[in-house]
Amino acid sequence: MNRNSIDLIIFLSLVFIAVAISLSVVNQTTVEIQMHDTYFVIDRLALMVLLIGPLTVLTFFPIAAIRKFNSIGTNVALIFGLVLIAVICYSIVELQSSYLSQTDLSDEQGQPADLSTRQLINATRGILAVIGFAALVLIFRTVSIWRETHSRPSL
Repeated sequence: MNRNSIDLIIFLSLVFIAVAISLSVVNQTTVEIQMHDTYFVIDRLALMVLLIGPLTVLTFFPIAAIRKFNSIGTNVALIFGLVLIAVICYSIVELQSSYLSQTDLSDEQGQPADLSTRQLINATRGILAVIGFAALVLIFRTVSIWRETHSRPSL
C-alpha cells in the first residue's frame, strides 16, 4: 500500500464518521445545539463541513509535517480541510458583519458601542487571510511535487 492509498482510507473514514453523525439525526433537517440560553440551528451540510474541515486539518497536518509536505495525497487532503475551514471563517465573518450592521448603535461619545465585535471581525478576517495564504503555498508545493514526479523519465 502506498502513501496515497493510506491517505485516501483515512480521509474516507473521516467522511464516514461525519456522515454517520449527520445521519444519527434521523428525521430532522436541522440540528439544534443548546448552549446556556442560546439555541444554534445548523443544517446537515453545515454540520458536515464543521466536522470534516477541522478533523481533516487536525489529522493530516501532523502527517504532512512528518512527511515534510512531500506527499501529494496528504497535501491534497490538507488543502481540502483548509478550504473547508476558510468557508467556516468566511461564514462567521458574514454572520458577525450582518449582526453588527443590525446593531450599529453609538454611545454618547460617538464611539461605536460594539468595538469588541469589530475587533473580532477583523481578527477573523486575519485568520481567513492566513488560512488562504497557507492553502496557496500548499497548492504551489503540491503542484511542484507533482511536476517533479511526472517529469522524471520512467525506466
